[in-house]
Amino acid sequence: MISLLKESNPDKSKPAWSTPHKKKLVALLIGVLSLSLAPSLFAEARVSDETGKRLSVLNAEGKPIVTYEYAHVLGEDGKVTFDTAKVYHQVVAPDGKTMLTKGPGGTFPHHRGIYIGWNKIKHNGKSHDLWHVRNTTQKHIAFTKQETTDAGTTVASRIDWIGNDGKPVLEETRTVTVHEDAGGAYTLIDFVSELTAAHGAVELNGDPEHAGIQFRPSQEVAENKSAKYAFPVDDPRKTKHAGMDWAAQTFEVGGQKWSVQQMSHPANPDDNARWSAYRDYGRFGEFPVIKIEAGSTVTVQYRFRITKGDAPDRATLNKMYAAYAGQASLDHHPDSSDWPPLFATDLSNADFPEGVWTIADGAITASADQAIWTKRDYDNFVLDLEFKTGPNANSGVIVYSTDTKNWIPGAIEVQILDDDGDKWKKIAGNGKCGAIYGHVAPTASVTKPAGEWNRMTITCVDQQIDVTLNGKHVTSMDLSRFTSAKLNPDGTKIPNWLNKPKATLPTKGKIGFQGKHGGANIWFRNMKIKELGE
Repeated sequence: MISLLKESNPDKSKPAWSTPHKKKLVALLIGVLSLSLAPSLFAEARVSDETGKRLSVLNAEGKPIVTYEYAHVLGEDGKVTFDTAKVYHQVVAPDGKTMLTKGPGGTFPHHRGIYIGWNKIKHNGKSHDLWHVRNTTQKHIAFTKQETTDAGTTVASRIDWIGNDGKPVLEETRTVTVHEDAGGAYTLIDFVSELTAAHGAVELNGDPEHAGIQFRPSQEVAENKSAKYAFPVDDPRKTKHAGMDWAAQTFEVGGQKWSVQQMSHPANPDDNARWSAYRDYGRFGEFPVIKIEAGSTVTVQYRFRITKGDAPDRATLNKMYAAYAGQASLDHHPDSSDWPPLFATDLSNADFPEGVWTIADGAITASADQAIWTKRDYDNFVLDLEFKTGPNANSGVIVYSTDTKNWIPGAIEVQILDDDGDKWKKIAGNGKCGAIYGHVAPTASVTKPAGEWNRMTITCVDQQIDVTLNGKHVTSMDLSRFTSAKLNPDGTKIPNWLNKPKATLPTKGKIGFQGKHGGANIWFRNMKIKELGE
């Protein structure tokens, strides 16, 4: 039989997955696999597994880039050894041998590569320290996914967090995706940890020095004291390093300078999480305080961008963060409740023909086919809004406009349409609601009928534009691929009034909303914006 779950030191006293729906899934998969008809989920993964010790993600040359260190060795006293009490990740230099990160031993031996833990975990009236792991442990249970695609190599695993009483405190599903030579970086590492309070409510607490998701470079850095830091603000000490999107470090190993940028996903819990990023030996990272109700799961997500040489300048680092924030979780609308509104309640920061646009009950609407515009320019942003169409409505949201009087050829229009309207039954796919008009069709029609409110999120990061409509990521466009004014990359014809290649357009401009086009009513409300960097 082909194995689905590769177990290492399995705990026979309980199932690796404890929730009922996962038990059913495992039972179903075992039944299918017993027929010997399905290939292993691990068959195409570019990895090398030293069973019971480490799994290495390999590059195209077969050299390790990132390792997953999961050894769990019992000593003579029957307890797990300190050196194998924590699951962590190492980053390997291009020679496939030199470790850019630190393992056990050295200065502060509990600091190890890319790792996660808290020194004050409250559970069932007790406090557990899963940072120093002197009488606690993180125990690898099973691999649940190994896959290599064009996007990179993904490895997922189940890990038990065991407290000082020998009982599980948390169940973790950790998913790490390694991207080789991505966007000028040596590697990008996407780290996702799903923490489930399967054994009662948990509070993850401590302090920024001894808790959170952190990075520790090689022990050599503790000896050469080469760690230097960069931040998205001038003096993070004024806010106690709280609420930052990222922090970066330059360090030196083997005479070669390297840099790492740790980015905190915008959906992470604790918006005011503090960072610890000042030690000359290089340990740094973010410390969120998290409470997890019994039976619930909280997810934390980070990206580590590893590059050769000094860390880039702040503007570049902000762009790297914007790209990460913009591409993640596109099948979900953001929590924009705390974002600033795009327009003032009296529309004083908007440009529009007098008397055309009005606001009532929190929604704006137009009496003529004239657009309303922001007075200022925007680049690198997420725009969240709601809209409602009248029967046969045809409108749009316009971004990157540098000419509001003749905006059609020189801007990007995200189409808004009453897809069910009789007038539009034969319209091309790239004219449907959620399309980038004239260029990219949505992958699905999820528009609500005329008279009902829809939600739309538009993410713009340089030349990348993504549209989420009613909870589904429906459209993605890389402007750099649209080099013709006549044909789209998929061979479809571009309307002749869109006569400027989109690859040549500036990626900064005004945001607009099309008015009563074709005599059909349109309404917009709750227009919120989040800017994603300098």
